[in-house]
Amino acid sequence: QLTIHFTDFQAVPKIADLTRTVGAVRTSLSEQIFKAFEEIGELASGAADPESFEREEGESEGFKSLGEACLVVDALGHDARQRQVKSFCDRQLKSYEKIFRGEEEHSNLDSVDRRFAWFRRLLKSIDERFENVFPPHWHLQYRLCLQFLQQTREGLQAKLEDDTSPDSENVIVIVK
Repeated sequence: QLTIHFTDFQAVPKIADLTRTVGAVRTSLSEQIFKAFEEIGELASGAADPESFEREEGESEGFKSLGEACLVVDALGHDARQRQVKSFCDRQLKSYEKIFRGEEEHSNLDSVDRRFAWFRRLLKSIDERFENVFPPHWHLQYRLCLQFLQQTREGLQAKLEDDTSPDSENVIVIVK
């Protein structure tokens, strides 16, 4: 980033003004991109479609495609990219939390295979619908997988630690 070279000259009014302007533009671009990805929603709900995001030439605000938006995120730097990937993963795994958390039917220990089947369908859907959107070096599927495994671990661990759960009694008997 070019502005790093001018940090020693922040006392100069023109440089301070340019630094503020650059910061404002970066923030504005970042917020536009987050809004664009929020518009497409969750894949698990079946409503998300990156192709529906395509903009017309005459529209002044936003990006023509989500692929272009990702290139801008790359230009904004590592922190912006990490924030975008985390936000996308959180949004895609929102349905997972609803289906497999708490006292829901599929939250039991004997439904672990359903969790992974659900996730495989999600990954397939992302591969099909977003193949040309996210740059490969973002490792989106890898990050999504890590987050899914973390949430699965936490959910299963909570079930095992729940002494009143009939599932935990079955596991204790099996382990003995």
